[in-house]
Amino acid sequence: MATILRTGEATPVLNGIADGDKYHVREQPLGSKKHVRIVGIGAGASGLNMIRTLRLNLTDYDFVVYEKNADVGGTWFENRYPGCRCDVPSHSYQFSWRPRPEWTNFFSPAREIGEYLCTVCDEEGMRDSIKTRHRVTSATWDDEAGLWRLKVQNLETGEEFADSANFLVDGSGILKSVSLSLVPGAQCQQMTEI
Repeated sequence: MATILRTGEATPVLNGIADGDKYHVREQPLGSKKHVRIVGIGAGASGLNMIRTLRLNLTDYDFVVYEKNADVGGTWFENRYPGCRCDVPSHSYQFSWRPRPEWTNFFSPAREIGEYLCTVCDEEGMRDSIKTRHRVTSATWDDEAGLWRLKVQNLETGEEFADSANFLVDGSGILKSVSLSLVPGAQCQQMTEI
């Protein structure tokens, strides 16, 4: 099965690749597997679930998750204020593929959920896909190349470097920032971790 060529007013294009006046036919069937690079942002519950899903469903790919914090866990790593806990029953707030029947509370505290996520990450061998203390500072779609162009900062060294990806998955979460702007008279107060 050959690939269809298309010509425009300027440069002929084959499979999205312009090559002067030359046509090149890829000798591969339609639907052939293609190597892809995937970058994830955030190693909370969504980021960890994404690692597992990719491992189960893809074969020819590179993958990295950039996590700004020193460890995995997302909101459960960041939020440690007194009384912080999940607002849904613990048995509902776990991976279906990694149940934990021994929750200490119906509404588990943040530290316990964070420990659960770290345990899953370690026991599933996910840390090799995660770069902690790395923040994605910029992500721009390069239409011509069909890639995401990223700038990533190593928060330990301050070094900034470039990366790119065919797919960019934002798992940075909506629970990472407190916003009381819609609550009349509410004020944020500085809290100390206990």
